[in-house]
Amino acid sequence: MPENVVQTYHRRVAELLIKKIQEGTAPWQRPWSAGGEMPRNPATGKEYHGGNAIALMMQGYDDPRWMTYKQATSIGCQVRKGERGTSIIYWKYEDTKVQKAEDGTPVLGEDGNPITQTVRYDRPRQFITHVFNARQIDGLPLYERPQLAWNPVEKAETLLASSGARIEHQNQDKAYYSPRFDKIVLPLREQFSSEQGYYATALHELGHWTGHETRLNRDLAHPFGSEPYAREELIAEMASMMLCDKIGILNKKIDNHAAYVESWIKALRDDPSVLFRSARAAEECAEFVMNLEQKQEIRQTVEAENALEPKLARRGEQHRENTMLDSKREYLAVPFEERALAKAAGALWDGVAKLWYGGPDANQEKLLRWKSGEPRATADPRIDFANAMSSLGCVVTGDHPIMDGKPHRIAEVNDRPGQAACFYVGHLDGVRPAGYIRNNRTGEEMRWKSAVATPVLDLEAVRAQCDARRKEAAEDMRRQHERAAERLATDAETLSAVVEPTAYHTAKGIDVHKGALLGRDGKTLCIPAHDVEGKVWTMHYVGEDGTKRFAKDARKEGCFHVIGGDTQTLSRASAIVISEGYATAATIAESVHYAAVAAFDSGNLERVAKALREAYPDKPIVIAGDDDRHLVPRPGSSVRPNPGRTHAEAAARSVDGIAVFPVFAPGEAGRDFTDFNDLARKSALGAQAVKRQIAPVVEQAVEQAIERQRTRELALKNEQTKGRGISR
Repeated sequence: MPENVVQTYHRRVAELLIKKIQEGTAPWQRPWSAGGEMPRNPATGKEYHGGNAIALMMQGYDDPRWMTYKQATSIGCQVRKGERGTSIIYWKYEDTKVQKAEDGTPVLGEDGNPITQTVRYDRPRQFITHVFNARQIDGLPLYERPQLAWNPVEKAETLLASSGARIEHQNQDKAYYSPRFDKIVLPLREQFSSEQGYYATALHELGHWTGHETRLNRDLAHPFGSEPYAREELIAEMASMMLCDKIGILNKKIDNHAAYVESWIKALRDDPSVLFRSARAAEECAEFVMNLEQKQEIRQTVEAENALEPKLARRGEQHRENTMLDSKREYLAVPFEERALAKAAGALWDGVAKLWYGGPDANQEKLLRWKSGEPRATADPRIDFANAMSSLGCVVTGDHPIMDGKPHRIAEVNDRPGQAACFYVGHLDGVRPAGYIRNNRTGEEMRWKSAVATPVLDLEAVRAQCDARRKEAAEDMRRQHERAAERLATDAETLSAVVEPTAYHTAKGIDVHKGALLGRDGKTLCIPAHDVEGKVWTMHYVGEDGTKRFAKDARKEGCFHVIGGDTQTLSRASAIVISEGYATAATIAESVHYAAVAAFDSGNLERVAKALREAYPDKPIVIAGDDDRHLVPRPGSSVRPNPGRTHAEAAARSVDGIAVFPVFAPGEAGRDFTDFNDLARKSALGAQAVKRQIAPVVEQAVEQAIERQRTRELALKNEQTKGRGISR
């Protein structure tokens, strides 16, 4: 589908969401009972995801069921005449094509029909389709929300407890998550008007909590009111909404601050696709939290069963009946996809053995196809667990099952390429191996326990296996980076050098410098990033509208761009000045004429500094950092995040360098004044202000480097003199 169609669709959905936000009726702003349940397809049993789900929730229907016209007719229903469908995007990973001979005619099979083959796309393709709500379809029964098998409040409390998040309650009117202290702070429970409001708020903050660097690793250090901050709030709001739906909490948290609303609207208008990215991130948050709860349940079940082991062992025969297969039953080797046929033939399910067997009224002739092998417990619990997974529809290949006590996703027999509808956790620790398996496509689940006790683990072998897997993963990443570098090298040959200023040059007030390239569209600024040896590993793309991105699957860590030069420029330079952005580095190069390097973001400053220090051990290094002093802390937090200064100072310390930050006059201080490019463009002195502030610092760094060299030479001379004295 053409890119402009995708953008148009994103913009249309974003504008609708902006309207709903302004009205206070966005999916997470309204009471849960008012049609807030997550949309799902009754024909396939699947939920809609991401931006599609949000788009459908905004249509105003109180029925969460949606399907295509064709799906409705396939189950005997009919879309009413005159009803208009709602657009959604779906992904297609492969297509079926007719094989053709050299002359272009179809190749026919023995039955006289054309032979087809499945062709997998190099990249997934997006298509628009239309779905209709159940209220637009005749023949569907009235919707009744499924009865929950748990108490929603108790389930919410279990989710919070299973997460292991540090939660504090204080007598205040603010709730927030502190990344620095990795804790959630909430008002006292009695300050909330309802239990639902309390848990909706707590789950919102738990959404932020998942973004910590040790979990889903989102960048949480952004100022209040900024686009990244607004996006993170969107993620947390939608994650809370999704979690509330999963556990049945009536979400009564509607008190969105006006500043949040304003920042959401600005973010959506600046980049409509932010809705779809945020919705996907919110799903990851909700899934992460639910997986933690599942893992906790499994751990508690295993611990409880292990505690009963001595009693069961003393019971002897009863223990064997509960853990071993029934010798009187004839077990069947039934593949997952054929279980409906086996059941129709009279096969029954053994809940203890987790296997099918022939029932008393079964058609023995029809069961013959599955009697070729009688599954039995093996001495290897990993094989037994794999068999149990296969019985639930998991496609067990490669290293699976990985029985390390951690959640894993795996493909289901009906999955398309890239999908992983099955979830499992397997444990080898404890007296008896155990695990949990869930097929998210069918809703079937299994709590599995091995029929044999766990042998004593060879911990050294396990560690060696883990090390081998880590090395294999690192090698896979290296190969991926190499392929990306080769692709970029080929692409670069089709690009031309920038001659005239691009929109970005004009906006930032910088000159055109050698080394930057112009995209094939004639508008995109392409900035190669290389390592200390000069090999280009990635490309930084800056669009006409200022949007920035890096090349897909490429290595960025430790890579940089030298303004107007290359590594030879660095070897000849008296000092190296490293900054975050390209525009800042260009401003410094134009103002003070030192070797200026762009590291592209604050998190990469230290990696670049260390790489350059190793390559040029005697070269003075100055970090020209961003000063994000204007950042507003998260409501209720005493922490004032300043990632620009924090990362710059850490980078300087790591290489024994000096960090310098722009200083603005009192009247110039503002939200948009953070780096040396801002200083050059917005201060009264312009580029002269940059020179006055940076040049003395670089000169100081050069003098310190000279002094360190003199000290080393003197120490070496003393050692040599001392050595000669001893030899005489």
